[in-house]
Amino acid sequence: MPFETPLYPTNAFRFLDDPQFPSYPAPKPTLHAHQDLPKSISSSAWLQPPIPARCRLQINIVGAGLAGLATAITLTLSGHKVTVFEQAPAFGEVGAGIQVPPNSTRYLLAWGVGPHLEPHISEPEAIRLRRWQNGELIGMTRLRGNTGNPGFREKFGAPYFVVHRADYHGALVARCKELNIDIREGSEVVSYEFRDAASPSATHSTRGKNLADGPSQLSNPEPAAVLLLKNGTSHPADLIIAADGLKSPARTAILHSHNLSPISPQPTAQAAYRATIPLSNLQSHPTTTWITETPNQNLWIGPSRHCMTYSIGGPSNPNRVFNLVLSHPEPNPPETWSTDPGSVRTEMKSHFAGWDTRFLSVLDRLSDSSSGRVVKWPIMTIPPLPTWTHASSRLLVIGDAAHAMVPYMSQGAAIAVEDAAAVSAVLAQVEDTIKIADALRVFERVRMRRARGMQQASWLNGEIWHLEDGQAQRARDQGMGGDVEEEGDALMDWNANQWSDPVCQAWTYGYDAVKEVVREWDEWKQQQEKKT
Repeated sequence: MPFETPLYPTNAFRFLDDPQFPSYPAPKPTLHAHQDLPKSISSSAWLQPPIPARCRLQINIVGAGLAGLATAITLTLSGHKVTVFEQAPAFGEVGAGIQVPPNSTRYLLAWGVGPHLEPHISEPEAIRLRRWQNGELIGMTRLRGNTGNPGFREKFGAPYFVVHRADYHGALVARCKELNIDIREGSEVVSYEFRDAASPSATHSTRGKNLADGPSQLSNPEPAAVLLLKNGTSHPADLIIAADGLKSPARTAILHSHNLSPISPQPTAQAAYRATIPLSNLQSHPTTTWITETPNQNLWIGPSRHCMTYSIGGPSNPNRVFNLVLSHPEPNPPETWSTDPGSVRTEMKSHFAGWDTRFLSVLDRLSDSSSGRVVKWPIMTIPPLPTWTHASSRLLVIGDAAHAMVPYMSQGAAIAVEDAAAVSAVLAQVEDTIKIADALRVFERVRMRRARGMQQASWLNGEIWHLEDGQAQRARDQGMGGDVEEEGDALMDWNANQWSDPVCQAWTYGYDAVKEVVREWDEWKQQQEKKT
C-alpha cells in the first residue's frame, strides 16, 4: 500500500525503509517535568484560569455539543459574555465511549471541569495493540506510569482517560451551570446578519433566506453580528462562533460569503460499529473475564479492519459498561443499511470472522446480551476548508464543522477543545472590536495548520493498522515491538505505532494550543509595528 508523505512530524514510517519519508530528531525526554501533579482530577491544583480578556465581548455560540460548551466555558472564564444556542429541545444520552487525551485534559482540568468528570472516568494503564488472527501483543503505548516507567501525566502534564460521551457532555453542562452560562435549548438558527465593522453602513444578511443561499444587502445598519432563530427572535453579538457539527449550516454561509461553493461531509467508504455491553456480562464468563481484570485498552488490528475496546465508568460505578468500536470497509451509503438489531449484530460478526478467538468471545457475549447495544455509524470527514471565517470576520466555525476527521488517532474532540482554548487566548489579546478580524486571521492560520496535520495523521494511522498481511505488515509489527517490553518506550528513537513514536507522540499530546496561538499573535503584532 503506498502511503502519502506525512505533513506532520512523525518517524513512524521508518518501518518502510523509504527515503521519501522525512526523519525527525527525537525530542529530549522531560520525564521529571511533571512529577508533582495531584492524583485526583478534582484537585484545585489543576485550576488555571484562561488569559483575561482586555475587551469584554458578547459572543453567541451555536451548538451545545462538546466543542460549543468547552468554548463557552473558557470564554466565560476569560471575561466575555456568552450565550449558547442549541437546536435540540433537550439534552439526551448519545454516543458511547470517548478517549480524552492530555492535549485536551490539560484545558478541561484548568477550567474546573475535573470534579464533574472524576466520578465517571477510567484511566487505562496502556493501549495494547494485538494481531488480528491470534491476539498476539505487537505494540503497547503506556498511558499510566509506574515505578521507572513514565506515563502521560509525567510526560505531558495531564492524564489520558476514557469516559462515556454522555458523561463528558454532562460534565461540561454542569460546569456551564456553575458559571451561570446561558444555554438556550430549542433554539434553531435559521439565518445570520453581519455588518462590516469598518463600514457601519455595509450590512450583509441571510435574513428570510436559507443559510445556503449566501449573503445579500440590507439598507439599515445592524449590530456587527446577529443570529436569527426559527421562533423569530434575533440575538446580536460582537462575534458568533458556530460549533454546529458535521452538517454545519454556518460553514455553508461562510463559504458563500467568499463566493465559494458549499463543502459537504465526505464519505470514506468506512464505517464503525459502536457497541456497549454491561461489564458484568464479561466478568461473569470465563472466556472474557481476562479483558476486564486490568484497566487497559485493547486494539486488534488487521487487514482493512480494527477493533478498539475498553471499560468506561468510574471504579465505584456499579453499572460500568464495556465499549467496543469496530471499524470496517463499507462502500454502501447509510440509507441502504439494515436497521434490524439482529441483522446488524450478525453483519458485525461476519466482518470479523476468523479473528482472534478471545476477541470473538467478546462479540459472542455482546450478541447474546439483551442489554448490549450496537449502532452502525458512517465514518465521514470534512476536507480541508479554504477558510473558517466569514467575510465579515464576525462568524467562525470550529470543531467538526471545520475539521471533522476519521477517529484513528482518537483526536476529534480533543482538537475541538484545543480550538476552544486557542480562540479564547487570541480573543483575550483584542483591545477593541475592530481587532476581532486580526485575531481570527491569526487563529485560523494556527488552527488550520494543526487540524490539517491531525486529519492526515488520523487517516494514515488507519492505513498503518489496516495493512494486508505481508512484508510491510511484518516490518510494521517489528517496528511496533520495541515498546512491549517492561522498560517501556522512553529510550526509543522511533516506533511504527504513532501513539508511541516519540516524535509523533510529542506533537500530538505535548502540543500547547494557547502557547502556539499567542506566539503567532505576538509575531503578527511585531510585524505590524515594523510596518508603522
